[in-house]
Amino acid sequence: FRSGTEMNWQPIESAQKDGRCVLAYWNWKDDHIDEHFISIAYWNGSEWEDVHNGIYEYGKWEQNGSESFVHDITHWMPLPEPPK
Repeated sequence: FRSGTEMNWQPIESAQKDGRCVLAYWNWKDDHIDEHFISIAYWNGSEWEDVHNGIYEYGKWEQNGSESFVHDITHWMPLPEPPK
């Protein structure tokens, strides 16, 4: 979370695609399941990827470790600063 940045869910189309990590939301729904997911994700240059391990380095969150593809992210929010 950067000073002056709103901590509200925003449409994924408004997210910056510059590789920085964001809090991501998506919904998986079919005839038997209606699940909601929140994770840390980043734009890898062609699609959003889920980050299993994030690292706060040089004043920003970045991916660190294995990741899996996330295709149906609908909303995003900036990540908060780590605790001091």
